[in-house]
Amino acid sequence: MIRYLLDGGPYVVSTLRGLRDDQLHGLWRPEWAPVPSAFLDALSATKGPTLI
Repeated sequence: MIRYLLDGGPYVVSTLRGLRDDQLHGLWRPEWAPVPSAFLDALSATKGPTLI
């Protein structure tokens, strides 16, 4: 997941927000690997790409 976050382009934040919404609304699919909600919360709160 780290490389995807770095190389994913401008849609990474919206994708993370969608995943976070799926978790919050009980739509997380059982075949998906578990992701800590704190991780998705922190990353989806960003406004966009950030240089490290």
